Amino acid sequence: MRGLARAPWFWMSAGLVLAFLAAMILPWLLSEAPGLFFSPGTPRRTQAPGYGTALYEELTQPEVYWLNQPAGRASSTGQGWSKGAYRIPWTTAPPPEAGLPLPQAGRLYRPWLRPVLPPAYIFPRLGSGGGPAPDERESPAFTDINPPGFPGLRLAPFVLFPLPPELSLSSLLATLPSPAPASEPPAGVPPGSTGWSTSHRDEEMQGGEAGDESMPAGNEGARRSTRRWQIPRPALTPVFGFIRRAARYSPLPPGEVRGLHASSNQAGSARMTSIVRTAEQVGLNAVVVEIKDEFGRLAYQSRVPLAREIGAGTDRIPDVRAFLADLHERGFYVIARMVTFQDGKLAEGRPELAIRRRSGGIWRNSQGLAWVDPGLGEVWRYEVDIAEEALQLGFDEVQFDYVRFPTDGNISDVVSVVPASQRVTAIAAFLDYAKERLAPYGRPVSADVFGFVATAEDDLGIGQHLEEVARSMDFVSPMVYPSHYPKGSYGFADPDAEPYGVIRHALGVAASRIGTEKLRPWLQSFSLRHVYGPEEIAAQLRAVHETGISSWLFWNASGRYNLLEGLPPL
Repeated sequence: MRGLARAPWFWMSAGLVLAFLAAMILPWLLSEAPGLFFSPGTPRRTQAPGYGTALYEELTQPEVYWLNQPAGRASSTGQGWSKGAYRIPWTTAPPPEAGLPLPQAGRLYRPWLRPVLPPAYIFPRLGSGGGPAPDERESPAFTDINPPGFPGLRLAPFVLFPLPPELSLSSLLATLPSPAPASEPPAGVPPGSTGWSTSHRDEEMQGGEAGDESMPAGNEGARRSTRRWQIPRPALTPVFGFIRRAARYSPLPPGEVRGLHASSNQAGSARMTSIVRTAEQVGLNAVVVEIKDEFGRLAYQSRVPLAREIGAGTDRIPDVRAFLADLHERGFYVIARMVTFQDGKLAEGRPELAIRRRSGGIWRNSQGLAWVDPGLGEVWRYEVDIAEEALQLGFDEVQFDYVRFPTDGNISDVVSVVPASQRVTAIAAFLDYAKERLAPYGRPVSADVFGFVATAEDDLGIGQHLEEVARSMDFVSPMVYPSHYPKGSYGFADPDAEPYGVIRHALGVAASRIGTEKLRPWLQSFSLRHVYGPEEIAAQLRAVHETGISSWLFWNASGRYNLLEGLPPL
């Protein structure tokens, strides 16, 4: 016996057996433990983080599975909106919705060993009601595998053991209701993409209608399919399951924001010293810092699960909180600017989320950069997860740039789940979602738009319509750079040589449409076709002030703002 106890293989085998048993039993214990302390069906009152002292009922097992993310992994899916926590009648704050796992590990758990069945069947939807019905493409993720009245079948703890015939996997799967037959997505869109649905209706046809090629004559009783894009409904829950206390931040300066831009590379280098010095010398009170660039790379190492999965983080700003603390001590209002839908990191890391080519594969613009599809709920969730993290780190505002569809490259080859006729709806719905998600932080949310959006009556084919963007955003920043207008714009033969006239006209039209309070234009602090100096800078500022706008931002891609250094304090 002593010899056996000394044998290494004995202890190794015993350890493996114990580890296997623990892996099998622990998930069951975690799911059943709440019943040892709380009577079934008795809600436990808890404070909902981020909603003051509002109290909400917290669901007990097994319904807690319903609140979990159906895809069974840490990255966001955009499908966790099925049901939120119940609201106690005497509260007025909105209840937090279901989304990423909440931080009660003993109540919301995932088995450590990946089960044989798909994750969608490990977290079945129990009961009925309590949330909007998912569309046809999302319904399989919420399929109930339990008979009516059955308290809940937990497969995870024992799926690796031999099952008796009545509980075999084939018999269990045979009891699953067959999902409605799904038609193919639009050409070039992978089957795994979300954001579109197909509705069917049966019609008794007395022969084909004139001009209806989809319903040929003789197909009496045929089934007509209509493909349409639906607005995604991703979860409103904070990215880490709760709203953490954010670092110190500066409130919005009363009446005006006057600032300049720093890229993520510049913010993490010695160039930032020059940018801050110029801002202080001229009397600016704001700095716009790029936290996500046109490649999808972040300025810091993110804690957002999907950002870590695709490797989006960098060390350009090693300590974001210290970086912000320094700017705040100097009296600056700091805006986090993020390139939104031009996101090569996400598109290449998760190709099913990318804008596609008609022939398949990832579409790229003329610079070889990939875009993600603005119509997908998981894309929305990821982008706003990053925005929320920026507010948690202490940024004073989030600014969405590239919140549109592509404009350069082979646009005719673009395949999106969003029809061209619904692009305005898609962009406006994303901004609505972002504003609602970020509302608990009580800080402004803004968006950049093309300069022509200020005067265009339509969306220019990119989904940006001024009134729709301004409806949900606190501020809108038209990029009214005179150098970016083609010859003949607004009646000017050479718009770049007419900074006052171009900006005065563009902002005048925009102000007549949405007022001046939300307008915060981007101005030109660089030379392109014409050499700009203090005179051209002053002409732009005069046009802004004459329009009645008191806030503005200067842009220079290289971070060299020497054109501003000759100006008197603004």
